[in-house]
Amino acid sequence: MKTKVFSLILLSVFFIVIPTVALAKTEIQWWHAMTGFLGEKVNEIANKFNTSQTEYVVNAVYKGSYSETLTAGIASYRAKTHPQILQVFEVGTQTMLSSGAIYPVYQLMKDQGININWADFLSVVKSYYSFKGNLYSMPFNSSTAILYYNKSIFKKAGLNP
Repeated sequence: MKTKVFSLILLSVFFIVIPTVALAKTEIQWWHAMTGFLGEKVNEIANKFNTSQTEYVVNAVYKGSYSETLTAGIASYRAKTHPQILQVFEVGTQTMLSSGAIYPVYQLMKDQGININWADFLSVVKSYYSFKGNLYSMPFNSSTAILYYNKSIFKKAGLNP
C-alpha cells in the first residue's frame, strides 16, 4: 500500500512540475542606454514583442549612459554573465569589434536562414556599422545632426545665407 501511495504522489508531482518546466519562456536580456521618451519606446518595443508570442520574453534593462552600458557589457562578458542584446553607441562599435564578444548581425541572419536586403539600409548608416562590407551590429537609433537657421535674420545681420 505504501508503495502505491508513494508512486501516486511521485506521479502527481511529475505531472505538476513537468508542465511548468515546459511552459517556461526563454528570457532574453536587452541592456540599453535609453531614458525618458526613448526609454519608454524601448520598453514598448519589448512589451509588444512579449505579447506577440509565448516562447520568449525580452527584459529591457536600462544600464546607464552609453559609456556605462558599454562598460557594463564588457565587464559582464568577461564574467560570462552578459546579456543577449547590448545597445552600444557608435563610438563603442570598434571596441565591440575588437572584443570578439559579438555575434555579427550578417552572420546571425545567414546562420538562421534569414534573407535581408542589405540595400534597404541607409548606406551611410550601414557603412558605419560594417566591417569589410558586412554588417556587424544592427543600427538601432542612429542620429544625424541638423542645423536650422533663419535666412531672414541672417540677411538682417548682413550675412549671406
